[in-house]
Amino acid sequence: MKNKIKLSLLLFIIFFNIYLISASPSQPNSTHLKNPSPDYPGANLYYCDTCINNGELVLLVPGWSNDATGSEEDWGQLETELEGQYYDVWKLSYYPANMSNKKNAYLVYLATQKIKEITKKDKVHVIAHSMGGLAVRGYIQNMAVDPNGSEVTYDDDIDKVVLIASPMYGSYYTNLLDEVYSKELQNRIIPSNCLFTLDYLKRQGDTNATIDMEIGSDFTWELNKNFNKKDISYLTISGIDAYSDLSIINVLPSIAHLFGLVSVAPYCIQNVGQRSDGIVPLQNSILLSDNVPLI
Repeated sequence: MKNKIKLSLLLFIIFFNIYLISASPSQPNSTHLKNPSPDYPGANLYYCDTCINNGELVLLVPGWSNDATGSEEDWGQLETELEGQYYDVWKLSYYPANMSNKKNAYLVYLATQKIKEITKKDKVHVIAHSMGGLAVRGYIQNMAVDPNGSEVTYDDDIDKVVLIASPMYGSYYTNLLDEVYSKELQNRIIPSNCLFTLDYLKRQGDTNATIDMEIGSDFTWELNKNFNKKDISYLTISGIDAYSDLSIINVLPSIAHLFGLVSVAPYCIQNVGQRSDGIVPLQNSILLSDNVPLI
């Protein structure tokens, strides 16, 4: 009788532990790619042990607001939905996210190399958001620069690329930010609802990253002058914010500021008069002239 009780307790403990493991949310693991230095960003690569099912590989590359946490919230439900479709999801996180995109491009290279090393596969798909698309394309276009200043050649290891609202021809938003930061905003009170502007100022402004994203930057010129798809399938996804078009909502605060009627920053700096998602103009985030489909 005692042996039966002991066996029952043992089985209960085993099955209870199995239940706890299966019911617990998957915890992301990370592999370290590079330590940051004063003149070069660091990077981590996040993945999920219990999510790896030998499916196709997807690397997520974030944009300028990247905070190096690797948390799922950064990508909304995209990560969960991809895993539900049996993709193995990897997430690059680079920090600080305000340095040259040629350096960020090298971190994309490190990420693809590490993924191939771990999975023993040759190709990875990439989904990049905003500035992350510049880093990805920079790697593909042989613009990546390692910590020693040497150029890094694309290793033919990307199969498909999805670019979400990437300023491939720059964004006037960043031109405004860099100009306004240096001339106006240091001595002004920024409205608390201007979160992106506040975040920009927190990152010190006039950074190599934002200069890369300016319309007319050397980076976007070099990126696009000899665009080569290199047997990669591309897709661009862009959105339009209803308030980004020229409207009385946007114009009045600017007029009030012009005549000295307001003392705060007059707008949460926008692409006034442009069809955009509020930050990246539609016409600058597409590659239709290169026969890349657009959603």
